[in-house]
Amino acid sequence: MVTDSINASLLAIKAGQTGFILGAPGGQRWGDIMWWIGIVLSTLLVSLGAPFWHDLLESLFGLKNRIQAQAKAASSIAQKSS
Repeated sequence: MVTDSINASLLAIKAGQTGFILGAPGGQRWGDIMWWIGIVLSTLLVSLGAPFWHDLLESLFGLKNRIQAQAKAASSIAQKSS
């Protein structure tokens, strides 16, 4: 059963019926503009580097922590006033 699915996948790759598979000939659709946009966008995002992504995630999680702290402060003030 497994070998049948592997053989079927290999035949589909050889016939060019699949999308882009690294190392597989054909099926890349080099003229497809969305493929090129995806490649360029991925390259740009990766080129930003690890420090950028670390700072971005730190900012997002910091924002979450600040919102939670403000909510706790507001609930404690509401409990004290009642």
